[in-house]
Amino acid sequence: MVTINAPLHPETEGLFDDALISTMKRGSYIVNTARARSVLRRNRAALESGQLAGYAGDVWFPQPPPDHPWARCPITA
Repeated sequence: MVTINAPLHPETEGLFDDALISTMKRGSYIVNTARARSVLRRNRAALESGQLAGYAGDVWFPQPPPDHPWARCPITA
């Protein structure tokens, strides 16, 4: 699991892109308590492929459509 706790500025915008996520252990989770734009929204393929098992964030940029996989990730305990 990776937690993101960073302010949003040019160096952190899009920090978690396809290249960085591909280096993470398969089945990892991202918990983003920072700004939404730190994780690129196009990373839905990482969820669909299983590279990421889940994503949690408290803000979205921009708001995802209802069918976006981040809006319907299963909750695990």
